[in-house]
Amino acid sequence: MAKTKTRKSRLRYQEVADSLLGRIADDHHPVGAMLPSE
Repeated sequence: MAKTKTRKSRLRYQEVADSLLGRIADDHHPVGAMLPSE
């Protein structure tokens, strides 16, 4: 059960991170390269 909760939080975090990265990518910041992709 704890795993599912963590996964949901992670998914939600990734959604926010994706939108943030989308904005950052527009400013051509190399942040995406520093983030680990799972």
